[in-house]
Amino acid sequence: MAVIKITKASELVKSAGVSKGSLCWYIQTGKIPKCYYKKEEDKLRGDYLIDEAELCKFFGIEK
Repeated sequence: MAVIKITKASELVKSAGVSKGSLCWYIQTGKIPKCYYKKEEDKLRGDYLIDEAELCKFFGIEK
């Protein structure tokens, strides 16, 4: 299981015609399994952590 961040994930799904905003929506609503938004206690913002295999399977991307 490779965990990637939103910038790398948006590059992968760009070929499938999915925008970065749509990708964030899919993650926030739990449509893509094993992907989540993690916020650290001392910071205002967090990071999207995405399972690369699940992302490719969900959007039908060959890797």
